[in-house]
Amino acid sequence: MHLGKYLRDSPDDVDEVNANNFQVNVYRITMHCSKGSSYKVEIAAFQTDEEARLAALRSYDILDSAEDEIFDEIARLSGSLCEAPMVMISLVDGNRQWFKSHIGIPVTETPRDISFCQHAIMQRDIFVVEDARLDPRFADSPLVTGVPGVRFYAGAPLITPEGYAVGTLCIMDTAARFLPAAQYEVLKTMSQQVVAQLELRRSKVVIEQAETELSKKNLAIAEAETEITNQTGFLATVMDSIAEGIYTLDESGRLTYINRSAQTMLGWTQEKLIGKKMHDIIHYQHPDGSPLSWDNCTLQSVLTTGVVLRGHEDFFVRRDGTMFHVLCSSSPIVVDGAVTGLVLAFTDDTERKRAEQERIDREHQLQTLANNVGALLARIDRNERYLYCNQVYQQLLGLTSGEILGRTLLEVHGAAIYDKVRDYVTQALSGMAVTFETTISDSKSAARNVHISYTPEYGLDGEVDSIVMSAIDVSERRRLESQLAQAQKLEAIGQLAAGIAHELNTPIQYIGHNARFLQEGFGDIAKVLEAYAVMTTVARIGQPSPNDLKKLDSIIGDADIDYLTTEIPSAIAQSLAGTERIAAIVGAMKEFSHPGSKVKSPVDLNSVLESTAVVSKHNWKQVAEMVMNLDPSLPPVCCLPGEINQVFLNIIVNAAQSFAMNEGEEQTPLGKITISTKMVKIGDCDYAQVRISDTGSGISPEVLPRIFDPFFTTKDVGMGTGQGLAISHDIVVKKHKGTIECESELGRGTTFIICIPTAEYGAR
Repeated sequence: MHLGKYLRDSPDDVDEVNANNFQVNVYRITMHCSKGSSYKVEIAAFQTDEEARLAALRSYDILDSAEDEIFDEIARLSGSLCEAPMVMISLVDGNRQWFKSHIGIPVTETPRDISFCQHAIMQRDIFVVEDARLDPRFADSPLVTGVPGVRFYAGAPLITPEGYAVGTLCIMDTAARFLPAAQYEVLKTMSQQVVAQLELRRSKVVIEQAETELSKKNLAIAEAETEITNQTGFLATVMDSIAEGIYTLDESGRLTYINRSAQTMLGWTQEKLIGKKMHDIIHYQHPDGSPLSWDNCTLQSVLTTGVVLRGHEDFFVRRDGTMFHVLCSSSPIVVDGAVTGLVLAFTDDTERKRAEQERIDREHQLQTLANNVGALLARIDRNERYLYCNQVYQQLLGLTSGEILGRTLLEVHGAAIYDKVRDYVTQALSGMAVTFETTISDSKSAARNVHISYTPEYGLDGEVDSIVMSAIDVSERRRLESQLAQAQKLEAIGQLAAGIAHELNTPIQYIGHNARFLQEGFGDIAKVLEAYAVMTTVARIGQPSPNDLKKLDSIIGDADIDYLTTEIPSAIAQSLAGTERIAAIVGAMKEFSHPGSKVKSPVDLNSVLESTAVVSKHNWKQVAEMVMNLDPSLPPVCCLPGEINQVFLNIIVNAAQSFAMNEGEEQTPLGKITISTKMVKIGDCDYAQVRISDTGSGISPEVLPRIFDPFFTTKDVGMGTGQGLAISHDIVVKKHKGTIECESELGRGTTFIICIPTAEYGAR
């Protein structure tokens, strides 16, 4: 009986009462809330015979049956009348609850120990949980904390005429609420309708079984009559048609009957053997040729002891003197309590023995192969105990097979490694094939990256009974991939270098030109100032002469003061603009070249995109215009800044190159590259979405599925390694638990959609 963990603990007190001929325990339990408060609840648990309850459930022959419109209609009507988004007709089996009908929830069954219904079947009345989050019995249930997020539950037990609660008609909601009286009556009435349908089904099953049994009995009677009528000829025909060799001996070991198959296998006819001692003809020697006496013959012991001989391996001699392996069984023929002979059935076991030897040889070959592959191979059962491990596995752990087999994963590897693989083992035992990578280290060797696969194996009952585990050390592969990623990043930086130099060269040139102009202009202004100084001195001591004034006018005219006063401010403004342009490019380069880090940190993706657009401007400014639609409310995203920069750069450069591929026509209009950001919801998690679209050449449907494959590229030799998008996929999906998708139409453009979780736990 499943009373749940709270009833298994020591309650404050228990009252035992009787209700409707059922023993009822009323448990009073103190519930403690997470914030320190506590309150008492009473739980009425009916003490029923669980085996009898399960037998009552199975008598309906309904578990795992096909969908039934009658039950679905009851569920739909119940949900409509009770205004509930989720309705189930739940049948509670030994370790699961199975849904005959389920509205608003996609699964067909859940484990019993997390279900609400296991509590409801202990009631005689409707079991209601108004807010599961506030109920300590259910607050931690995955049905409450995860999908579907149950807050409200009401379940009417399905009570059979014998008084057993085999399940519930239950309604659930994702919002807390109470159950009105009208809905209470609806649920109770509908549960009775479900039981009525179950009873109708059971009646049909009983009738069908009775009809089947009657049909079988009638058929048996007819067959018996036929057998009695044709017994002699029928038995002879049957005996001669079966593949097994059959013969009978009397109490002295003489042949009384032999069928056609036995004659064929032995090479003798019935006429030659009838009345002869079979031991002297077919069983007189051992395989090595040494004689075998009748007194030591195994078949003789059947006659003397009356003990049945089954599955006995032996050798018979053919008429031509050759021996062959047989598998035989023999039973004594007993009349009035006395052994009067024996019947023996045998088959030529040569092929089976050959197949068995081939199987042994094949297993040996497979064992040799498994022990010589570079991968670690092992099998564990449902209890996580080792059933097999190859020699590579043993060598890696420094243990013998005897020290591994029969022990659990935890016992062999210790808690540190077991904690890394435990969740994956659980998934595999539930029937899911799992592959993952983890880092493993021990006191004898350095840390290494290991790629592990868990593949479930199913037993004859269709349940997972073991897991095949394989693992390979991918440390060297990851090191090479890291080198390839660095090479690709250097390739991208190399492509940007010339463009950045060009972007810096233009403002530096006009700053230099303006500086030289200012230098020359300052010389002319200095001459004018010097002439004014002389004229000022002359004016202090007397009246300037006409020649002095003429000389001053000549100096002012040579200096072209009007031109300088007009052009110098413009030159200064141009120089300042050039300086600001250089500062913007340098700032963008500084932000883009953020040093790589293995630790994620909050990053402003809008700022990252703006900087990437600046440093890549030389790649796109001649072929496209850039449009930025960035959401200013986008929160910081926890990521690796340097690697995210690389993803955006790869995609923007690819977009620019898609326009370059269309070059050839004169005066081709500029394309458009659009970058936008916004927040999106995927499941229960928040993601920052970045869309980078272009109006370029697009990608053909044949190529699109392969764009993220390593080393795949449609560019000419020397134009790229084919690693850019593969590395981008690895960065987004594996390192940031995000998603990257591509939508494209040939001749109309391409859009890359990148979603990165805003928190570390985003895409579990």
